[in-house]
Amino acid sequence: SFKQDSLARLGDRANRPGMSAQDHAKFQNSPFMQSLRKIEELSFQKMTIRDKRRAQGDPTFQPQDTDFTAPKAHQYDKAMDYYKSLGVD
Repeated sequence: SFKQDSLARLGDRANRPGMSAQDHAKFQNSPFMQSLRKIEELSFQKMTIRDKRRAQGDPTFQPQDTDFTAPKAHQYDKAMDYYKSLGVD
């Protein structure tokens, strides 16, 4: 069972409860999490700039969250360099 497997892999750590509020706060203020938040902020800024540039070149461009789940409009050839064939940087 899952419980037995966890006990075999983790030993005493298998029965420990999750993080305490103090541990959670300490983790959120750790250098790792600070770096992660910085990376997320920089990614957001970069994607925002990218979307603005695209909107300038294509007035019909309106990004939506559903774009990520929409079915593909075209079949793509993985070996084809579409940027080169279209003359796009």
